[in-house]
Amino acid sequence: MKRLFISFLLLLTAVSVALPLSSQVRWKTTAVQIDERDFIVHISADLDSSWHIYSGRAADDVATRIIFLSNPMIEKLGQTAENGKMLTIGKHRKVYLQHAEFIQALRVKDTKTPIAVKGVINYQTSNRNGSIVHRTQEFTVVLSKEN
Repeated sequence: MKRLFISFLLLLTAVSVALPLSSQVRWKTTAVQIDERDFIVHISADLDSSWHIYSGRAADDVATRIIFLSNPMIEKLGQTAENGKMLTIGKHRKVYLQHAEFIQALRVKDTKTPIAVKGVINYQTSNRNGSIVHRTQEFTVVLSKEN
């Protein structure tokens, strides 16, 4: 009976942690052309109220990483910037509450045709209960004069 009760508790805990995973973070990507060949890509995360996402400036083991896949038609300009309501947990754990925005400047080599830029977001979220979830999200954003 004790074993059955412990199994039930473990299953209940696993279900309560797994249920919100599909909606805890909603990602959106946009691109804005700022001059003839340069674009600013905005990668935005909207979070459920009880969750937060780790900054790219957090400790290495939990930091959000925005990775642009290799594309000979684009060049990254500088580092990825971040914006949002940041909170520091302990010495090195920086997290964003409710909304985070990751911003990257890109330069295209040809402006005649739209260029699909693909990438991956490796990130971790946690909630007030201490549950930490690692996720990977792919993205595509199109750079074109019509943005």
